[in-house]
Amino acid sequence: MSTPPKPHLTVLIPCRSGSTRCPSKNSRPFSTTSLIRKKLHVLLSVPEIDSIVVSSDDLGILKVAEEEFRVLTHLR
Repeated sequence: MSTPPKPHLTVLIPCRSGSTRCPSKNSRPFSTTSLIRKKLHVLLSVPEIDSIVVSSDDLGILKVAEEEFRVLTHLR
């Protein structure tokens, strides 16, 4: 018997720039990094994840995702 093909796992990270309680929370300094960088570092360390897509209306967040982490992006 052959084993079934491994399913493809894509993770979508929605990152709005606006927040009523904490504006720009995904790109603001958070300890020694930013929240979006922390999320991407953790997700990239999970071997079961095949691809990551960051969706945002903030061009700065998309730039970090593309240039520093080489993940797919979507401007909304």
